[in-house]
Amino acid sequence: MMGYSGRQIADVFLSYSHDDREIVEKIASNIQARGFECWIDKDRLRAMDPFNVLIEEAIDESQVFIAFLSKTYVSKDYCIHEFNRAIDKKKSKIVVCIDDVNEYTNRKCSYMFSFSAGHNLLGFGSGFSTDEEFSAAAGDICDSVPMVQLKRYQTSGEPSDLPPANTPTIRQTEVYFAVQTHLHIFHFTVIR
Repeated sequence: MMGYSGRQIADVFLSYSHDDREIVEKIASNIQARGFECWIDKDRLRAMDPFNVLIEEAIDESQVFIAFLSKTYVSKDYCIHEFNRAIDKKKSKIVVCIDDVNEYTNRKCSYMFSFSAGHNLLGFGSGFSTDEEFSAAAGDICDSVPMVQLKRYQTSGEPSDLPPANTPTIRQTEVYFAVQTHLHIFHFTVIR
């Protein structure tokens, strides 16, 4: 699908604070190496482009919205706007906490955590320092339900294989800890 300025829209939209660009770029390259096309602003926007129009179009056309939450993300108006757009457009969301941000960091953060209930929520509270940790983070993201379903859709082309777009009802919450990568995965069991 072609965007406003003629650049192709990607299946996965990456929302992040520019203060976290280095971390997100490393994770993005690992996600792309696993066969997913990611929309990241530095690769898709040019100086004379209408930024807001292209960003909104990219969110609208993506199948999966990944928000890389951090203490800086929750304080940036453009990040909040992107997150709200994904909610409004009922995008399948993956929320990745890349530092020790939590629902108590500030009021905007609390809103994001409460609205992310029922979606994949990955936490990397201690951050990243090695290539193996970046690769493991990308692997965990790619193993999430929305990304597995997106991969299935890429293969089958069947609309029934698209990632879920609606906020599911939560019946049970389980927390898993993977000590090796300092990863906390909040897994939500869904009633359909």
